[in-house]
Amino acid sequence: YRPLDRHRQEIRVVVLQPAADLEAPLVACLRSVYPKDSPTPKFEALSYVWGEPIFKHPIQLNGCDKFITKNLFQGLRRLREKDQERVLWIDALGINQDDVQEKQHQIPLMKEIYSLASCVIAWLGE
Repeated sequence: YRPLDRHRQEIRVVVLQPAADLEAPLVACLRSVYPKDSPTPKFEALSYVWGEPIFKHPIQLNGCDKFITKNLFQGLRRLREKDQERVLWIDALGINQDDVQEKQHQIPLMKEIYSLASCVIAWLGE
């Protein structure tokens, strides 16, 4: 994770790559954006229950294998488009969970991030 520009309230969104097959591996990349600088939101926000803190479901993120919770994995497979990218703000991936300072800065922004999104998707699980 590259450090975020806190003064401009930079956030990371997940660009989820399309797949025609539900069972295809999840592939995505992170993109840094400044939502306040854009007149129209260019991302959706995903709200979901983390579930058990067991990170064993794979996603290829920026060319590296990362492991996510079962609930997020299932949600991304269902939300993935068949023929086009989907841009999502997802706290577990967009916020560096290993950086305490980043989490302390980003978590208070979540209300604003959700309000700036083009829509908020509530994933309750399968």
